Amino acid sequence: MKKSCRTISYNDHALHVLEFDRVRKIVASLSQSEEGRNRLSETLPCRDIDSARELLSEVTEYMDALRFDDPPPSADINEIRNIFPLLRIEGYNLGIEAVANVAVNLEIALAVKRYFQEREDKYPRAGNITGELEPHEDIVHEIRKAITPQLEIADDATPELRSIRRKLVRARGLLRNIVEKTLNNLPDDVVSERLVTIRNGRFVIPVRDSMKRKVPGSVQDRSQTGKTLFIEPLESIEANNQVRELELAEQIETERILIRLSERIASVASDIKHNQGVLVRMDVIAAKARFGVTVDGIVPAINDVPELSIMKGRHPLLEWKFRKTGGASDVVPLDLTIDSSTVTVVITGPNAGGKTVALKTVGLITVMALSGIPVPAGPDTEVFAPTGVFADIGDEQSVENDMSTFSSHMKNIVTILNEAGPGALVLLDELGGSTNPADGEAIALAVLKKLTGIGAITLATTHHEGLKVFAYETDKVINASMEFDKVHLRPAFVLRTGIPGSSYAVEIAARMGIPGDVLRDAESLAGGDRKSLEGLIAEMEAHVLKADEERKLAESERLNMEKIKEDYENRLKIFKEKKQELMSEAIAESQAIIKDTNRSIESAIKGIKEKNASHKSIVEAKLIVREQSDTIQKAAKKLSKKKKKRKHKPITELYKGLAVRVESLDADAVVEDVLDSGKKARIRVGTSKASLVLNTHDLSQPDKQEKIKQKVMVNVHSSEVESQEIDLRGMIFDDARAELDIFLDRLHMAGIETAHIIHGKGSGALRSKISGYLDKHPYIESQRIGNWNEGSTGVTVAILKK
Repeated sequence: MKKSCRTISYNDHALHVLEFDRVRKIVASLSQSEEGRNRLSETLPCRDIDSARELLSEVTEYMDALRFDDPPPSADINEIRNIFPLLRIEGYNLGIEAVANVAVNLEIALAVKRYFQEREDKYPRAGNITGELEPHEDIVHEIRKAITPQLEIADDATPELRSIRRKLVRARGLLRNIVEKTLNNLPDDVVSERLVTIRNGRFVIPVRDSMKRKVPGSVQDRSQTGKTLFIEPLESIEANNQVRELELAEQIETERILIRLSERIASVASDIKHNQGVLVRMDVIAAKARFGVTVDGIVPAINDVPELSIMKGRHPLLEWKFRKTGGASDVVPLDLTIDSSTVTVVITGPNAGGKTVALKTVGLITVMALSGIPVPAGPDTEVFAPTGVFADIGDEQSVENDMSTFSSHMKNIVTILNEAGPGALVLLDELGGSTNPADGEAIALAVLKKLTGIGAITLATTHHEGLKVFAYETDKVINASMEFDKVHLRPAFVLRTGIPGSSYAVEIAARMGIPGDVLRDAESLAGGDRKSLEGLIAEMEAHVLKADEERKLAESERLNMEKIKEDYENRLKIFKEKKQELMSEAIAESQAIIKDTNRSIESAIKGIKEKNASHKSIVEAKLIVREQSDTIQKAAKKLSKKKKKRKHKPITELYKGLAVRVESLDADAVVEDVLDSGKKARIRVGTSKASLVLNTHDLSQPDKQEKIKQKVMVNVHSSEVESQEIDLRGMIFDDARAELDIFLDRLHMAGIETAHIIHGKGSGALRSKISGYLDKHPYIESQRIGNWNEGSTGVTVAILKK
């Protein structure tokens, strides 16, 4: 694909009114790292097409991994950006928590790298990105040996620490014994409580303040009431000193261990920093992919030319909301195509009919795609990279800035007229509204003429009748409208192109409860021309709906006839080839019989000669045999001519069991025996029990493709199928569908009524697509999820038609 150098500009106001910030917030919530969330919250559409395409390709791979593969490892990395400046300080102790966080991130780097390395053929872009990770397993091993999961220095971190802690345990035990012995020897009126406690790191006894002279020692603390002194007995001071010395030695050793680990981390600081960037990048890709999978989204193509085709597009925010509440089917999809013949689309229709939602859907799907985010739409959806994105949507009246709604709209439109150029995407909501209708319509017409003239792709909603006429009469401008359900008097939220829409104001007002006499008065005040135009539009809508229904019915019939035709042609082809194979076998068997008969007759003739039979009777017997043999040979030649001639390779080595092609029969055979020093061979054709002897120059290497084809055909016709199960786990749906087609054909031809389709549980995406495919398959009567002993939700059981 040719690289594009075009730079795309984005109007901040447009991104705001399209609510792109809300989309970013949703996608960011699916990130597993703080840095990833921050990056996604600030993401903007790419400034060039190729960057956007690359981002979408990366997300496509990750969506495939989520849908069809084992779940990728988590990228829930710790925030360690604050340690990198500290690593430049020689001998700096990062602390136990920071060191442990580095180990966690290195372990995640290793898991992510291994996952995509093992699947590099399936996910080459992800493999290329994660191939840059440096997990440094040796450093992780050192950290894990020294620091426990409870964030403590392990006893076995070093031999020195192990020795110190053993001595410390013994010293503390000895000290406690000394203090407890002293406590036990003191009378009750001296001690406040018979409990050994610790103050200032030293073992002490709680002594009543009035009795302090009864206990020789050092006062370490006083209670809050002042009535109790915590005294270190004189007998334990030396033991306490020894414990403190060992505690200080332990502290020094743990400090030394952490400094050593910090130095190890500092030695590979550049790798760790680069790892963070790679892992955050993968986390961003993963969050976008999770959004795509959640909304059943796709990755659209991006056109270089200003053409778009949105198929079954859903407003991303509405789709997310309904998916989260379990009502995704409530979102009515949008279908819209703008090709080289169209520049401007004028959208009309009822109030609250979805016109604004349609504008925002087009705008959001475009900017999301250019930001590398999957969009909630159907396959074959395409967007284009506009030279700029502009929008005037919603009521932006500003009391603070003393701006009316009309003034606010005019300010936005002035910006658009000054900045939008050829190939820009312009979205205008209620163009010409919020002012006198006649003036508003005139301004709206002038704006659309200007934008159409410069070649900006413009979608504008309006209620002005003059804009409908303008769209009808102007080249490269088309009408579009939102459908209205006249039976239930409510909008249908379906966009149709090529026909203007009515506002249905009177009908909606009636539904809302406006009195009948008021409505009749309103209709009379509207005037005859207005009513005639509304009636004409309504009649056009009815004709379009009827035409759509007939087209859909005709398309359904056409597809059904194509399936029947294809099935018939396949069956006829199979029948002809089977007939050919059976005839070849029959002729080969007949030739074998003739040869055997010849040998018998020759033997009989020899006997007759020995018995002095007449020469005439011998000639007659030979003539009969020759006539039968000629008849069979002619049939064989005639059959062979019907087959397309192929160039076969000669046999280089002849041996028993070799698969060969018999040129004179145009059939495959197997060598049963090599005769006459390799000049002749006894062969058996197909499933025939008879064998015959042929010259080796009549044999050649079989056509591999033909051989495979024959094998498949035999399987299809066989009344015995190898298995009623097919395992599609790990496949993408396109590959799985091809395998499933062959499998169902075999079962159908064999008359088998039950099929077990193993797709695995996973995210359920493959199961869902297989289920939808089976619903439309001509061989399938019904389907169900497997019972507990059949594989549960990991298996679909299909019942074939009889």
